[in-house]
Amino acid sequence: MTLPAAAPAAGLARRATREALVSWTLGHLEETAALLVSELVGNAVRHARAGAMALELRLETSNDRLRIEVHDADPHPPQPRTPAELDESGFGFVLVQALADRWGVRETASGKAVWAELSTKHEHIDETG
Repeated sequence: MTLPAAAPAAGLARRATREALVSWTLGHLEETAALLVSELVGNAVRHARAGAMALELRLETSNDRLRIEVHDADPHPPQPRTPAELDESGFGFVLVQALADRWGVRETASGKAVWAELSTKHEHIDETG
C-alpha cells in the first residue's frame, strides 16, 4: 500500500493492517501489529526527506511469521536512542524492540525498508494454575 509522507499515513496504515489481519485470520495480532505499523510509519513520516511524496507499507505472512515493512526514500538507517525518563519522544524503537520478535533495516533501490516480524502462532495461556 502506498501512503502519503504526511500525518494521516499512520492512521491509514493501521486501518489497512487491521483489515488485512482479519482477512488472513490473524486477528490475534491486530493490536500489536497496529502499534508496530503506527511506530514505523510515524517514524518514516517524521524523518522524511524534504520533497518525499510517499511511503510504502508491505505486510507479508508466511509459515508462522507476519512481516511488516515500511519503505521510504531516505537511505539513512534509523538511529534508535535510549530516551531519558522525562523525554516526550524517542520511545518508538524502544516499543518496536519490545513488541517485535525481530526487526531490522535493509537497503532498497530507492532508500530503505524498516521491518519487524511477529510470530503468527497463538500463545496458549494455561489458566489452570
